[in-house]
Amino acid sequence: MEMKDDPYLYPSLVSAACQLQAYVPTRRIYSVFGRDILSRTFAIIWAHQTNIPIISNPYYRGRIMYLTRATLQLKKRELQKRELPSLPMAQICPAELGDHEGVA
Repeated sequence: MEMKDDPYLYPSLVSAACQLQAYVPTRRIYSVFGRDILSRTFAIIWAHQTNIPIISNPYYRGRIMYLTRATLQLKKRELQKRELPSLPMAQICPAELGDHEGVA
């Protein structure tokens, strides 16, 4: 199934593109980050909506990841030299309709 066949996700991406264009000048939007299928679908929507072409060979490929005290691994020598500061906790959650302006 293609993303545009999804009755919930595709309209949400179209709405996000419309909101983004309403809040941010198009010249400021030059990168899309996210899961491959989502970012590609959003880029297609954005390109159609703004007539801005998609670069066929992206120059950056990011990954979504985060670090916690449990996943941080330092060499024993580095651990002996200093105390680790407490790490602030980030909350990763789905966006809601009220988040458009903040995300833009």
